Amino acid sequence: MLTCPYHSWTYDLDGRLRGCAHMQRSENFDKADWRLAEFRSEIWHGFVFVNFDGKASPLAEQYADFSNLIAPWRTEDMEVAIALQWECAFNWKVMIENWMESYHHIGIHGTTLNPSMPGQNTWIEPEHPHFIRAHLPFHRQPRARGCVRQRKLASNFPASGRSRAFRSISRPNGGSISGIRASCF
Repeated sequence: MLTCPYHSWTYDLDGRLRGCAHMQRSENFDKADWRLAEFRSEIWHGFVFVNFDGKASPLAEQYADFSNLIAPWRTEDMEVAIALQWECAFNWKVMIENWMESYHHIGIHGTTLNPSMPGQNTWIEPEHPHFIRAHLPFHRQPRARGCVRQRKLASNFPASGRSRAFRSISRPNGGSISGIRASCF
């Protein structure tokens, strides 16, 4: 059962309106007319996609090439190891786009990120219709103080949580960190 916190209407899991406080006296009100809207959805590699217009091709068809790229990560088996939430006084989508682009490492991060993730060595494969694959070569640097902090943070998770947390940032191809940005369908 689902309950809307705004008016406290309750719905069955199939979307039918089950209860609506104080509506029994409303003229011409029929609960059957107030079911939840239905949208096409698909689960793909553990991600839930919602198609609001219902006209898009199936994900397996759209992301056939992407499916091969993401398979080594086994995203459908991953679990959330830590969830963080904070208020942002800026457009968070711009921040995420910035994290996916390392060309700026050459300038603003010349002495911090660029030595281990050199922006000048980044390349992007030809665009696919529904995703872009970017490569950021990683050069192992001597451990810095930040790495020690990261190990301490990881030690706060149970052993099984640690492996899941680091699986999500592992490099399946060993030599570079590959970033993949996917569009909605």
